[in-house]
Amino acid sequence: MGWSERGLQSEHSANGTMLMQARFQSNWLGTYRTFKFDGFVGMPTKPPEDVAQVVVSHDPNVGNRTEVFVSWNGATEVAKWRLLETTKSGKPREHLAFAAETGFESKIHYTGTSPQYVVVEALARNDSVLATSRVVEVEVVPAEYLNLLHNPLFVAAFAVTVAAALVLAAVWGLVTCLRRKGGSGSRFLDLLRMGRRCRTLPNKRPYVGEGSEEPLMDRDKG
Repeated sequence: MGWSERGLQSEHSANGTMLMQARFQSNWLGTYRTFKFDGFVGMPTKPPEDVAQVVVSHDPNVGNRTEVFVSWNGATEVAKWRLLETTKSGKPREHLAFAAETGFESKIHYTGTSPQYVVVEALARNDSVLATSRVVEVEVVPAEYLNLLHNPLFVAAFAVTVAAALVLAAVWGLVTCLRRKGGSGSRFLDLLRMGRRCRTLPNKRPYVGEGSEEPLMDRDKG
């Protein structure tokens, strides 16, 4: 389905479920024509992208877990991925694990001795190598760190802290803006009620005090 605006295109199943959407990168481009070709084979010229990390466990009964996330955007012929340990130069290579292709991004697990460098091969249905990723250095992550990130209390406390910091920053910005404009507390309250930006507030003439209708400049003339 072509939507014309920004060249937006989408594909839907028979029951209306959206299967895919894409658009042109430039906002000024547009098209209302969309075609699908049966038997299209996607073979990107760029190699697959991968990120690797080792989750270090201090339990002697549990080995370190290597997690690799890999994707090859646009490739249609990948059936599975093969993880290999290697050196910084890329040679030699030793097989570690397989993982099935699961969509845009696939995850490969390996439990055992932690590799320092890895590469990932994209394999076709006949196990032939379609492409090989770049050599990546494995990032070491303590298991306690990941456990902390998945702790609901820690996540809630972090969210509250960030929210409080944002509120304080917003209030401080408003107060600073009003001070530059020579504003008073009443103008600050007006700003909060009206939701207007500081630069749009009209400049008011100063008065003698609360409840007085006589401007200072008129009083001085008398």
